[in-house]
Amino acid sequence: MLLQKSRSGIRLRITGISVLFTLLLSITFASASFFLFRHYARESVLRSAEFNLRLVSNLIEQDLMELNSLVNRQSLDSETIRYLQSDSPTAWQALSLHSNMARAANECRAYSYLQRFIVTDPHCKRIVHASNLTNSVPLRTYNIQQLPEIGRRERSVWQLAFHDPLLPNTVPDSVLVAYPVYRPRSQEQLGVVYLTASARLFSDRLSGYAGLADGGVYLRTGAGLWQIGSDQFLPASLEIVSSKMDPVTTQSCSTVIQNVRVSSGKAYALVTCPIGNYGISLTHQLPAAALFSQDTALCFFISGVVFLVSLMGILLFLYLNRLIVAPVAKLRERIGRIAGGDFTSDPSIEWPNELGDVGRGVNQLSQAVKELMERRVADEQERQSLEYRMLQNQVNPHFIYNTLNSIKWMATLQGASGIAEMTTAFARLLKRVSKGNRPLHTLREEFALLSDYCTIQQYRYGGAIMIEIAEISNEGLCECMIPSFSLQPLAENAIFHGIEPKGGVGSIWLRISQTENGDVLIAMQDDGVGMSQETIDAVFSGSDEAQTPYSQIGVRNVHRRIQYAFGPQYGLSIFSKPGEYTRVELRIPYCPFGAGPDAAWEEKKEPEHD
Repeated sequence: MLLQKSRSGIRLRITGISVLFTLLLSITFASASFFLFRHYARESVLRSAEFNLRLVSNLIEQDLMELNSLVNRQSLDSETIRYLQSDSPTAWQALSLHSNMARAANECRAYSYLQRFIVTDPHCKRIVHASNLTNSVPLRTYNIQQLPEIGRRERSVWQLAFHDPLLPNTVPDSVLVAYPVYRPRSQEQLGVVYLTASARLFSDRLSGYAGLADGGVYLRTGAGLWQIGSDQFLPASLEIVSSKMDPVTTQSCSTVIQNVRVSSGKAYALVTCPIGNYGISLTHQLPAAALFSQDTALCFFISGVVFLVSLMGILLFLYLNRLIVAPVAKLRERIGRIAGGDFTSDPSIEWPNELGDVGRGVNQLSQAVKELMERRVADEQERQSLEYRMLQNQVNPHFIYNTLNSIKWMATLQGASGIAEMTTAFARLLKRVSKGNRPLHTLREEFALLSDYCTIQQYRYGGAIMIEIAEISNEGLCECMIPSFSLQPLAENAIFHGIEPKGGVGSIWLRISQTENGDVLIAMQDDGVGMSQETIDAVFSGSDEAQTPYSQIGVRNVHRRIQYAFGPQYGLSIFSKPGEYTRVELRIPYCPFGAGPDAAWEEKKEPEHD
């Protein structure tokens, strides 16, 4: 029943996780894809409109430059100047100028759009007129004055959306360009050169504009906004209520893209591209529907992707149900048997995957538990046997202290003061060794231990070895903490390896000082046989460790214990001159009792036994 409940719980969790994962993935992907693709689709439409509009603007700019160049050349032409400055020009001069104007017009790339090409004097009495129009009123002195005048200081006159007064149309249908003609030296105005071109110059270029079907295209001039017809300019008004710049990055810095809302409530995107330096521009009005025309296709695409993701989620649920539920149920069954006391191995749960690793771990755990139980029984038997042997072999250390005290008092009663003093020193030394359970103690306690050891050695060598503390720069240094049994091994090595080979006669002195950076420096020097540099290196490498009862706390061991306690910048240094002396310097930090790493250590006092 428990197994079935567990299996149902796992299956329910897998189902919930699979469904939740599928829904979150589908919703996230659908939302991100929709807004991202919609953004890129809108940006693509605007960039395409800008590209096409700039292409048309460049073509129109080239045509206007051709017209401008044609009129400018004609105003500077020598034939034109001779005709206008002549007092009584002949018909032959007028005919020659007319031929010259016709030839120049035929060479112009925009010839098919030319309507009129006129040269006249300031009083409009001399007129040379070349025209492609068939429905125009004949040009006379009285009606040429309807053309705009050009002043002396004006370099040229441009009028876009110009209404030719000699045509029957009532709306602007032309482009007018006018240049003054000056006398070469006196700069006296001799006349004016006029040229008009048809509005088809704009409409023909826009006829191939790919984005024209998506919205209107307008010509913006200083005189207002015009809609470009087939052969005329129609007044237009957008009636913009609100406007803001579009964040889309344009291909040209001169292109302006705006998001506007007109009085009718409709939203548009306006793409405006200037045409050269003529102060005019083309504006493409794109409705919002044109910017998001791909939304339907995008929705179908996203729906298909969501369906595929949902199908993958279902397949994932079926796969996880087969991959996890059954193995987990079998593992629970195996653990239940282990809890019941069955520790036999089950190879059927060791699948070739991560759950198989868990199965192998369960089998190893059952074997380990079995071995641990067997080992615990054996250890318990061994412990009982060991306790029995310890009880048999136990010797109370207080019996040794009391025995040494008895020897001391017997020696005192018999007048053997040396034996009493040596026995007392040995008892104190033995007590410190047996009770030395603190890693650090004060330098004063270390001096007491060293003093007991030296007392024993002095009696051993008959007083031939002198040990003295030559100098202590500051009594407060005696409260500095030092690892236990740090000075005794140094004195032992000085006696056994320095003074004894010399004949057993010598002296050892001790000096304690403080360095400039506050460290404590303890120097111990003997006048023994000395050491070579190779021997010093061997001491620190451990190849020549002294084989004494205290070999476990030898010189190298003292060096290591100091570094372990205070850091690698502290420890021992050995200086020696063979045949003269050996000096060992021990550097430790100034760490008074109660402030160092042993501050919290409390030594357990044991009662003295007499």
